[in-house]
Amino acid sequence: MEKEVCEEMSPPPQPVDLPDATPPSASDPSQKPAKKATRQWAAWTRQEEESFFNALRQVGKNFEKITLRVQSKNKDQ
Repeated sequence: MEKEVCEEMSPPPQPVDLPDATPPSASDPSQKPAKKATRQWAAWTRQEEESFFNALRQVGKNFEKITLRVQSKNKDQ
């Protein structure tokens, strides 16, 4: 009689984010690690959101025109 082997299926390994293997050169003091820019924007108020969605319905994805209607936020925001 043959013996059945039951193997547990494990999920495939997940990729792991590792830090850069090449740290900045200690011999070059002018070279600093790149600092990630952070956004300094305030949260949207309920009124700003309503103005944005109303403008979006009226002018579509024309963010220049939307910016004119939601004056407290810029095009990037």
